Amino acid sequence: MNTEPNNDQSNNSKAENKPTVEQALFRLDRLACSIAASSMERSFIEALQGKDVREIGRYQVYSDYRENETVVFIHEPTGRSNHKYIFAVADGHTYIVAAPMEWTDYHREILARVSAASGSRARCPGGGYVAVLSDGTLRVDQSSGDFGRGDHERAKKALEEAVRRTGERQGTH
Repeated sequence: MNTEPNNDQSNNSKAENKPTVEQALFRLDRLACSIAASSMERSFIEALQGKDVREIGRYQVYSDYRENETVVFIHEPTGRSNHKYIFAVADGHTYIVAAPMEWTDYHREILARVSAASGSRARCPGGGYVAVLSDGTLRVDQSSGDFGRGDHERAKKALEEAVRRTGERQGTH
């Protein structure tokens, strides 16, 4: 697993204000999530903070970091799992985050991770579900029981762009 900072991308301009990973994990625990402070969670927090995490265990991590937007897509590569996604906003920075359903029971748990990683209370204007179809395309649909329907078109474009940009960085596309 590569967790070195990705210097070819623009990280959140408030990077100097982000908590350490340990502080973020402590905060995540305080947010009363049923999320264990495992090495997988550590890597998830690092990805949300703009570090170049490319895989977490058997999962692929696709990311795209821009001045005002962070996209992280943790993909379950067997295709047997769908993913939950949310939009989150913390300190004027937008996060679009998708994670396998076996990683999170509720969309609010993804929001808690964003809050912990950013060091700010994040809000969520919506979410839904992502499936990777057999032809490799994404289907983004439904809505979050916690936050309502997200902007599926915007989420799909952002997640596809993260897959493309990660592939370019890795030299696979």
